[in-house]
Amino acid sequence: MREHFEWFMKKIIENHHAEIAPTLAENEERWYSSFFGVYHPQKTGQVRVIFDSSAQHHGISLNSVLFKGPDLNNSLLGILLTFRKDRAAVAADICQTDNDMTKDIIDYRMKVNVFSNKPSPAVAINGLQRTAEVGAHRHGDDTFHFVERHFYIDDGLMFLPSVT
Repeated sequence: MREHFEWFMKKIIENHHAEIAPTLAENEERWYSSFFGVYHPQKTGQVRVIFDSSAQHHGISLNSVLFKGPDLNNSLLGILLTFRKDRAAVAADICQTDNDMTKDIIDYRMKVNVFSNKPSPAVAINGLQRTAEVGAHRHGDDTFHFVERHFYIDDGLMFLPSVT
């Protein structure tokens, strides 16, 4: 498990998803998010790290002080019902340690949307929709309409009349 968490930390730093947190000034606070690993039964060599934004300290969690944001999701039932209307399927999915007590502790902060935070669905969907909207001016409307009508969180499902 240790090497899986080390690989995860290495990847989020290499991909610029996290950075070393700046030194705190006097009277500043820092919140720490606990996390844990989950293994898929068929992918035992790969850990999925879950940030626990609902974990409480003195009765307060990060999620308890964040606003949820608007529900920007398409209806899952609507997507699934339209998924079967044509012959060709299209599916899309948007991708992504132990302490050494002899070393100093280094605090990192996330630079990307953390999916366990209460507003993360609204943040992710808004970002995806705005990116598709801006891209439509350059690449045409097809991708924008695919994102707007056929995505549920980070998964796109659509059927087409043919594969050509």
